[in-house]
Amino acid sequence: MNRFLVRTLGCKANASDGQQIEMSLRRAGWTPTDSEMDADLVVVNSCTVTDEADRQSRKAATRAARMNPKARVIYTGCGAEVAPSLSQAIPGVTAVIGNSDKQKFAELALSAVAGPLGQVKDYKAFRSEHPMDREWQIPQANFAEVSQLERGAGTYRTRAFIKIQEGCDHFCTYCVIPYGRGPARSLSRKEIVHGVQSLIEEGTKEVILTGTNIGDHPELASLIEELLTKVRVPRLRVSSLDPVEITEKILHLMEEHENFCPHFHVSLQSPHPLILRRMKRKYGSEEVVHTLKRIQEIRQGKVFVGMDLITGFPGETAEIFQETVATLKELPWSRLHVFPYSERSGTPATKLKEVVPVAERKVRARVLAALSQERLEQRFIEGLKSGLTVAKDVLWESHFQGRDGGWRLSGLTTNYERVIARASESSVELLNQVGSARILDYTIDRASQDGHWNAEVMQ
Repeated sequence: MNRFLVRTLGCKANASDGQQIEMSLRRAGWTPTDSEMDADLVVVNSCTVTDEADRQSRKAATRAARMNPKARVIYTGCGAEVAPSLSQAIPGVTAVIGNSDKQKFAELALSAVAGPLGQVKDYKAFRSEHPMDREWQIPQANFAEVSQLERGAGTYRTRAFIKIQEGCDHFCTYCVIPYGRGPARSLSRKEIVHGVQSLIEEGTKEVILTGTNIGDHPELASLIEELLTKVRVPRLRVSSLDPVEITEKILHLMEEHENFCPHFHVSLQSPHPLILRRMKRKYGSEEVVHTLKRIQEIRQGKVFVGMDLITGFPGETAEIFQETVATLKELPWSRLHVFPYSERSGTPATKLKEVVPVAERKVRARVLAALSQERLEQRFIEGLKSGLTVAKDVLWESHFQGRDGGWRLSGLTTNYERVIARASESSVELLNQVGSARILDYTIDRASQDGHWNAEVMQ
């Protein structure tokens, strides 16, 4: 019994956790597999941000147990932390390991393989127990393996995600994550710098700083500056930030340093003042407008700005929705990640009145998705008008065969533009390298609300 599979659902922070889990099992002598049928141990790294995410996570565990009855199934992640007893009741689950015990994951998981743990922390209903009252590992224990990321790990990518922070103190009305991740706590700047330096020495070309809410890191701007100037990371990118967390110093660093990727993922949720107050966000509509217009002033307005947006939140009347659409049309951004509001049982938002019907939420999501696609198409047209014929900063990260049998390379530019280029079978040698591609045209993926440049590899 030495083969394992990690199934991770949810956010980039969970993806980072999944990578750490994989490495800990590898060091314990286990071998990863891509097939549930071949696995002796299946780890479901769950997401619980909405009721639907909960269902999908439980479904993944049940499916793994059904497909391979001989495998032990370990349920971990935010779902395991928030509701451990319910998680243990999932058919086929052998043991439950919460986020607060992830630093001992391999030890606990291998004990479960030898025989069921027989114990699960039975927290009271999370609505009545504050996460501050639980015992959470210190960040050093949670992130101690940052410097040990290795190219051989199955989840390794050319772009390495480094989790610099864990937990959240914001308690937005729609969110259960503080109960699944605990209070905000950060990895020290010294440890992060050491870990990133090790990655660069191993050949990593791009580092993405991620976490539950990296804006809570007390030294974020200074950390970015040190990574850019002293470590000289080839490409540095940051994950989601609230509008007010994109400070003047961070903007100045992006303006001054070419290795700071011109890309922001803004955790917006809404530009409307009433909805922001109902969500209990830590900023208002004025800060949203100021931040987005300020971003547009740097790098000649070429910074890619993706924004998370929730529509159909309780209290979003038809009039407020129209005001939201009008505001978004006037603001500078590149792409919207649109989510129709999905209840998470137990959160304060479920008690708010003026609930928007689910069908109407979906209609509004389609309207905003269409707006996002129009903006992406506009970027394409403007790119052609400005003479964009060659992308010179593509970091190639995957090599595959298309439906026509021809080979392709896929990669990202510094400003987060996806490039898929015609290539040859031997082009696999270009992986983990920064190269150029001759632009042909642009494709919009209606399903994912995203797009990519079609190109030819230039060698």
